[in-house]
Amino acid sequence: MLYELKNGMMTYRFTEIGAELISAKDKEGFEYIWKGDESIWSSHSPLLFPICGRVESGKYTYQGKEYALGCHGFFHSSSPELIFRDETTLIFTLTESQSTLEVYPFRFSITLKYTAEGNALTVSAVIKNTGSDVLPFMYGGHPGFALPLEAGLKFNDHSIDLGNDTLTLHKLCGGPFVGSCESFYAKGGILPLDAEMIKELDTVIFSDFGKSVRLFSDRWERSVSMSFGEEFEYLCLWRADHKDADYICIEPWSGVPKDGVSDECFETKADMIRLNSGEEKIFTYRMQFN
Repeated sequence: MLYELKNGMMTYRFTEIGAELISAKDKEGFEYIWKGDESIWSSHSPLLFPICGRVESGKYTYQGKEYALGCHGFFHSSSPELIFRDETTLIFTLTESQSTLEVYPFRFSITLKYTAEGNALTVSAVIKNTGSDVLPFMYGGHPGFALPLEAGLKFNDHSIDLGNDTLTLHKLCGGPFVGSCESFYAKGGILPLDAEMIKELDTVIFSDFGKSVRLFSDRWERSVSMSFGEEFEYLCLWRADHKDADYICIEPWSGVPKDGVSDECFETKADMIRLNSGEEKIFTYRMQFN
């Protein structure tokens, strides 16, 4: 089943599985979201919970017991319930189930809200600890934006305005997991998209970025702007290593997977948000299609 939000400027479509945004078209029919391709990357804009990235060997421990957890967790393959729908809004909810408890032994609720206003779509998630144990998790977005922004342009004709000219670059190692970090300078805050750079780094991960970034080309007026709440500490840029990967993912993450097996104990794992029983946290980002 597909759900749709439509106004005079944009038409958005969402899947039942993962409540995933799969299309954002303007009134001229231009598609801003990656089409998805099984041979390259089949997703479009998945949501990441309870982990961003991977755990070592796909396994972690909690209270001495081992669990298996796939890349980016399970929300993207879940079936959240649609609980509200009108002309501008879709609201979904997901709680623990027998299948989630087998891979993630925690009780939780996620209320996911999409709000369409003009040419912008706001994605808001309220994550609540409904159990008695501390709830450890990461949360993130993974929208893939279709390139080029105009016929005739190439991947390398685009840039991202990162909002700051001095950032921290987190380098991946073995997994991929974040290891060392270093200062990164982007003249004027602008990062020209370089397919070879992204291929070499696998995933480009920044912190200290501006909380508003923009994907654009100097050769065309069309662009995508994203703004983030302070709850997102990291910004990830990624595309598959494939000659026909005509997209770039601009991903706000609350945490990143750190290097080393010793970090895969969920009681002590770094960069996890931890909510006490009854506590909740709100995550919000906004995409504007210009």
